[in-house]
Amino acid sequence: GIGFRLRSFTQEGTIGGFLKGYYNAALVASGPWILTVLTLIAIQFLMRQTAARTDLFLETIIYIYAFSLITTAPFQLVITRYLADQLDAQKLGAHIPSLVSITMVSTAFHAVVGLIFFSTVEVPWLYRFTAAALFAMVALVWLLMAFVGAVRAFHLVATAFVSGTIVSIVSAYGLGLRLGEPGYLMGMLIGNSIIVAICLTALAREFECAASFNFEWMDYFRETPYLPVAGMLYYAAIWSSIMIYWFTIGDPVQPHVLYAYEAIDLASFYAQMTIIPAVTMFYVHNETSFYEDYRGFYNAVLAKKSLDVIRDRRETLVKNLKEAFFNLGLVQAVVTFGAIAFAPQIATGLQMSEHEQQLFVNMALGAAPQVMLLFVMVIMFYFQFYKEAMFTSLIALVGSLGFGALTLWPTHHPDLYGFGLLGGTGIALVVGMFWLFDRLSLLDYITFSSQPLAEEVPFRQDMLTSRGGFGKTIVQNGKLLVKTEKSL
Repeated sequence: GIGFRLRSFTQEGTIGGFLKGYYNAALVASGPWILTVLTLIAIQFLMRQTAARTDLFLETIIYIYAFSLITTAPFQLVITRYLADQLDAQKLGAHIPSLVSITMVSTAFHAVVGLIFFSTVEVPWLYRFTAAALFAMVALVWLLMAFVGAVRAFHLVATAFVSGTIVSIVSAYGLGLRLGEPGYLMGMLIGNSIIVAICLTALAREFECAASFNFEWMDYFRETPYLPVAGMLYYAAIWSSIMIYWFTIGDPVQPHVLYAYEAIDLASFYAQMTIIPAVTMFYVHNETSFYEDYRGFYNAVLAKKSLDVIRDRRETLVKNLKEAFFNLGLVQAVVTFGAIAFAPQIATGLQMSEHEQQLFVNMALGAAPQVMLLFVMVIMFYFQFYKEAMFTSLIALVGSLGFGALTLWPTHHPDLYGFGLLGGTGIALVVGMFWLFDRLSLLDYITFSSQPLAEEVPFRQDMLTSRGGFGKTIVQNGKLLVKTEKSL
């Protein structure tokens, strides 16, 4: 897919190859975030020039992105798992039909939910319909990220996000002057539509279409129930660190449900930009290198190599993975502390108040363990440690809410607002790392013990249950110690 192509550019040994690889990787891995932040900065600047109201537009965008991440995470992870299985089975014709079907389901769901939600906000109906449409379109952009990873035409994906950003800014300004607040939202809608259109073109050129629809991916909700929950809880943990202030000390930007604490909202968006270098590095180098070790281990198993060879592959995988996490942590630490050191200059450039600057620092500190936790969960997903990933995300959510509550009760500590993200994801990262490497230390055992029995042929007649099945037994020194009626 894209990751291996982009890595090859960075390994050319030229400045052009380095820039080409990382430029495209940043857009492919973090395109929606880059689009949104740059667009918000530009549109807010243009709105101030015309004395237009910015708070309603800003909070609408933040609500749309926050809740679309939470609601699309289950769909995104399930379809990613399904597509990975289809790629492994060389069934490339399943991509487009699956895309069509999940687009229908996601668009219908998010359009209805968005319209219901924004109908409770006291704004014109044009604003409500536009906001609901943007909610559905942004959700579709998140889902497309699961598909474009297999596209070799990386330049089209990068072009999609650059074009979408430019179109969003230009059309938002033009429509905003004529239609007011709904016009600015329409500009964002048009820009995201451009992204979707170009990405769909890239996918249509890459994959054949074997059927009109394919809903097989929906079976994976039943087969891997912990996977979608893990994704939903992860994003809920991130946004709960902000939402706790919305609904406690925040005020309604617009009656009745659009609550916000504006000081932390935009600061958190800017702070999320600090994870882009680490995400890009993971996407280009670490995940691709890990995948080679991952395939090396399982290829040794499939080739029936000796146990020593299999264990050697496992040890190599674990060693390289630890080094990758260390390097990623180092990159993130440099970026985070750089952002903190230059926080006054950043605040001046983005017209932040002193309080907003402090909240930016708090959220940037929280973004560091947040992104490292994301990397840990991605590796868990590779090995299908879905239950561990789900409980890790749950710990992050509970911790985020708990530490956030401590900044509000029994007394308010405004300079500590936002530390819930640092506390929650920090604890979850420690727990997740422990679970991951504990399981990896037993990877060869887990791999073999999880395989189904070839046949139910007991070596002793008394191992049969009363129903004729192969009962669960414990045998020691040739003696039957336990026999249950539960069939394997």
